[in-house]
Amino acid sequence: FPFFLLLFIFWTGCSNSTSPYKEENTSWIFVANEGNYGSSTGSISMVNDFGEVFETEYLGDIVSSVEVYGNKLDTVVYTQGVGISARLRLEKLGFVTRAKDFAYGLYTDLINKRLNDESSEWKNDNRAGLLWLDDLYEITDDKKNIDPIIDQANIFIDTDNPILDPNIQVEDQFFVSAILGRAFKYTNDNKYLDFMISHIINSPLQRKDGIYIHSKIAPFAWGRGNGFACYGAIEAIKYIPQDHNLREEVIIKHHKHLEALIKLQSPNGAWRQVIDDENSYEELTVTCMI
Repeated sequence: FPFFLLLFIFWTGCSNSTSPYKEENTSWIFVANEGNYGSSTGSISMVNDFGEVFETEYLGDIVSSVEVYGNKLDTVVYTQGVGISARLRLEKLGFVTRAKDFAYGLYTDLINKRLNDESSEWKNDNRAGLLWLDDLYEITDDKKNIDPIIDQANIFIDTDNPILDPNIQVEDQFFVSAILGRAFKYTNDNKYLDFMISHIINSPLQRKDGIYIHSKIAPFAWGRGNGFACYGAIEAIKYIPQDHNLREEVIIKHHKHLEALIKLQSPNGAWRQVIDDENSYEELTVTCMI
């Protein structure tokens, strides 16, 4: 049986109730149905005041939480951001994706409300959720689209109020590079570049064999974490100027990582949840990332 995580979220004044009763529905209970591990059977159920249950189709593997904003079951996060970025890139190539209008609507929502309401509570995966604003700017040519990225980059480098976990999380290698690399791209300010490069070169998480552990207090070779380390290095290399004296050092570090990962690829072409444990299951996300 799936594990049910109940999140009680009250939605007052809901105007979209489909209840046949005359009374107006005033609240919802959202149920995150985790699904069977590895089977991509996670879903979300919604129960109204009258006990009626509405359920989504299967969403993927392990639905562990739900966040509601207004009438949207979403949040600003990197998984959403990379998808929007991909749609915008397809539109730049001439495909009809309606991405520009969709992204501009999200941007307007960000500027008018969400940044003020939510950003003080953001974690680094939320901050990286803004990376698509770079792609929106390349379509609109409106420099204001970039301002939220610069603002979040300044939060990353604020040494008086550090936001990075002192135990170092491997996923931050991607989140830092995604935001600070773009900040450098549009400002040419070396403070963003220096922080990004230092975060990669001075990371204590890469083992002597080239593989990354999850954090200083979790010395396990998390599969997806190694995917994040790859992403972070590639993002950094993309933005480091060709003539920068540390560019080659970042590339060498990245090559060492890739060479170690090739040795751990399974006979099926996949990588594992614990990347160096042959008894760990083959995992789709890390395989796609690497």
